[in-house]
Amino acid sequence: MNFKIFLVFVILFFSCSERYDSDSLSDEEFINAQKIIVLLEKSQINLSRGNYQSSISFVDSALSIDKNLVYPVFVKGMIYEDLNQFDVADSLYKSVLKKVPNFRSANFNLGNIALAKGEYSNAVKYYKNEEKNYSSPNVLTKLGVAYANIYEIDSALVVLQKSILIDSLASEAFMLIGKIYRDNGDIKKAKNFMRKALSIEPNNWDYQLNYGTLLFKTGDLNESLFYLNNVVKVNKWHYASHYNLGQLLLRLGKKEEADKYLLRADTLQQANTRIGFFQENLKSNPENISDWLNMGIALQSIENYSEAYEVFKIVDHLDSNNLDLKQNLAFLAISNEDTISSIKYYQAILSNDNSKSDIWFNLGLIYAYQGKFNNARRCWKKTIEINPDDKTAIKYLESLSKIEQLPFYDLN
Repeated sequence: MNFKIFLVFVILFFSCSERYDSDSLSDEEFINAQKIIVLLEKSQINLSRGNYQSSISFVDSALSIDKNLVYPVFVKGMIYEDLNQFDVADSLYKSVLKKVPNFRSANFNLGNIALAKGEYSNAVKYYKNEEKNYSSPNVLTKLGVAYANIYEIDSALVVLQKSILIDSLASEAFMLIGKIYRDNGDIKKAKNFMRKALSIEPNNWDYQLNYGTLLFKTGDLNESLFYLNNVVKVNKWHYASHYNLGQLLLRLGKKEEADKYLLRADTLQQANTRIGFFQENLKSNPENISDWLNMGIALQSIENYSEAYEVFKIVDHLDSNNLDLKQNLAFLAISNEDTISSIKYYQAILSNDNSKSDIWFNLGLIYAYQGKFNNARRCWKKTIEINPDDKTAIKYLESLSKIEQLPFYDLN
């Protein structure tokens, strides 16, 4: 148990429950506090892995020990916010604030929900409430975004400049100021602030896209080409970067190469239209499995594996018995370098049907990648037991035998 986490929790325990005398904890209360910490740690771990139902169950178990605690309710709000069930999350955060009016991050998260729903005036209200008690560059930057969306440009610039004064490395604030100046025609200042953001986070593809696009529009074609090329290498699924790069290449007289990117941009635009349609539907009905599923398929079709993975995890929460979905999630987990979750999904499939030779084979591949060769061997033996003609599994087993003969081979 991390002692710092425990100490933070004890403080929360005192401050968020009216029933406890803040001078001391009884032995029983101390034991309960330890149990609650363990449950909330498990909830956070499961939330980070997209195991939403398990995460909710651990929070509910914590609340069953002491229903007066506020922090577990806040965690539950975070879970439902991740699930895009904003009305539920909104209600949970407000119940937290009703008990503890200045609870840290509750107003901030309410602001994030309002921002996601396009309720920008409400977002300003919540962020200002958070800023009163817990001012930080992150809160100020979000407040700047909300102000900009209701066209209070001067207010946006004030809070963003304040964010930079607090943290000279607040790259998002620099980029947002650059965008505001760009949109208001002050190109020189826009370039300066965007360059500063990029100097802080040179590998941020969104910053490269915005700066590269600005350079293209101001005629700095060669420098723009450098940034836009970088973006499309990282994001095969991003419409604006492909379109802008295509237009730039046309300007440079490279029509054949330009057509390739413009054709890809057309495909991405069509997919984005579908994705936008599903996103809009889900605002009013966040538990619609069909819309989540179709949005995930659209994202995966344009190779946006990161967002597709998050979407399909929500589908899995809503339809936990779908084995085909778990197989796709296992693939997406690998694509996102999440081998732990990939193993979990394959094991879930095999617990329902252990006769799937392809699943045993893929599970063996992951174990081999992790260096767990004994586990890999067991999986590939099972593959051959089910499908004796699987030549690839036979070949891989033979390769494992050769690895065992190496002097540095270590059993796992």
